[in-house]
Amino acid sequence: MWPNEGAALLSCATMPLEWRRTYAVAAHTGLRPEESAELRWSDVDFAQGEIHVRRAWGWNTKRMELSKTQADIRSLPIEPELLPILKAMGEGAAPDALVVPLVRKLGKHKVAPMFRKHLQAAGGCRPAIFVESATHEMIGFRALRDTYCTWSAIDGSPIERVQTRAGHENSSTTRGYYREVEDRAQLRGSAFPPLACLAGPVLGPNYGQALGTIVEAPGSALSCTESTKWTEYRRAR
Repeated sequence: MWPNEGAALLSCATMPLEWRRTYAVAAHTGLRPEESAELRWSDVDFAQGEIHVRRAWGWNTKRMELSKTQADIRSLPIEPELLPILKAMGEGAAPDALVVPLVRKLGKHKVAPMFRKHLQAAGGCRPAIFVESATHEMIGFRALRDTYCTWSAIDGSPIERVQTRAGHENSSTTRGYYREVEDRAQLRGSAFPPLACLAGPVLGPNYGQALGTIVEAPGSALSCTESTKWTEYRRAR
């Protein structure tokens, strides 16, 4: 995603807060979906301002798996925009609790269409990213990892730094993101959008259940307006 597309997604105030926070964590860390699905609060070091990546969730085995390569094992600094959001999310959470539980809850094949529905609902995205072709892959949740690398390139971060933080074994992978933005001078500057809109109240332990069909049925119709269950849950608080 380009910065304006990410900003539209994360600032869509009528989208459930837990989803927007999930997308913000993914876009501001560059974690692989399987790494996001296994990230726990014990991996978030607020004292040092770092996130430690040591494990991933096995989509097929349905269990935790240790990171496979040396490049996968890494510590990355928490982006300044993300830090207060993580602190709000983690308040009162157990060390072994998942940071973004919705990723594992929906699973690899369901979180992608949910992400696309949210993007379309927020508006402001290029139509081409929703099209699958022989040369272009339709956007999915994993694109938030690509987004992190793209925004880092726009910010002017050194390639070696982004390679280490993303866990790329080969620098050629990282350089591809820099080639994508090198001819787009209008994008230069701060790419990571402010996240003050995500610092709202924590919705409590029954939040995921209260979302009902939004969480469980990614094939259902969805717009950037509150569903009946979402509205009822807010009124009941």
